[in-house]
Amino acid sequence: MKQFKFLLLFILMANFTQAQSPFKRMPKPEMRYGISLAAAPVSVTAWRFTGPIAGFMYPQNQVVTGLGYGYNRMHFVDSTQHYYVDISVSGVVLAGGNVTPSFQANNIMSAGIGIGFVNQLIQIIPCYNFASPNNTKGSFGVVVAVAVPL
Repeated sequence: MKQFKFLLLFILMANFTQAQSPFKRMPKPEMRYGISLAAAPVSVTAWRFTGPIAGFMYPQNQVVTGLGYGYNRMHFVDSTQHYYVDISVSGVVLAGGNVTPSFQANNIMSAGIGIGFVNQLIQIIPCYNFASPNNTKGSFGVVVAVAVPL
């Protein structure tokens, strides 16, 4: 039931984006020129998805994958005609399993807060692993991940 409530909260966050749509591309900014005729830098903050995320969870030594949604601070790069994410903070849902073959399944479901750097390619995610048949108490872990900004 707790996982369902968390998932419902995660989905409802999409409704509070102040008329932004996380499913559409960010529009290219209009170029504003000053007296020097150099383009002024354009920075934007937006609520966007992050995913797919692939990472390694420590100390559980498990490979995890997931999806995130959260705040991004971006600036527009003229040479590539794309936005570059300076920093992002997002809620992340992760699922993972065994790295090595085992007779006892050790699958996990986790949730955490991810901080992304370098155009969101590198993310550090402190997370909580929900209780499962093999992990009756739940536990905390840290995920170092590679992600794709969407």
